[in-house]
Order: sequence, then C-alpha cells, then structure tokens
Amino acid sequence: MEIPAFINKCVDNGFKWVRENEAVLIKRGELKLKVEDKTILKHSWAKLFKRIGSFDVYHMSRVVGYYSRIQNWNPSKLGELSDRAKGKYGVV
Repeated sequence: MEIPAFINKCVDNGFKWVRENEAVLIKRGELKLKVEDKTILKHSWAKLFKRIGSFDVYHMSRVVGYYSRIQNWNPSKLGELSDRAKGKYGVV
C-alpha cells in the first residue's frame, strides 16, 4: 500500500497521525503506534488495520513483585509511575 493512501485510510478511520523518520506515528487518545514505511508498503490496508485497528488495550506495571492495571490507579499513584526513573540497567 502506498504511504499517502495509508494516511488517508487512517484519517477515514478516526486516527490522528504524524510523519516521523520513515514511519507514520498513529495516535488515538493517549495511545500511539509507530508503523514503519517498509511495513506499510509491504502490506494491504486489511492486514495493517488488523494490527492498528484495535487500540483496545490496557497498560500494566510491575510494582513490588506483582502486576496491576494502571487504569485502576488513583492520580497520586499515576504521578509516581510517571516520576520513576527509566534507564538502561546492566552489569558491567
């Protein structure tokens, strides 16, 4: 599928999009999905839409040994999650 046709189909299906270094970043609400140009060019809209069409996902976090859905968290706990340091950790 051609890139402009893909973008038009995204708009028709209610996705917002941004062009990004050889990829299209698709947005719906707070959720984002990056689709590379080579993937778009390789597949049909039907196959691509199967992958991008379902933004029915939830986020989870592992805190102190157990997993929980962050949708159930209060605003203070969500603030703690966003304040956590993210980095590359490893043994040297």
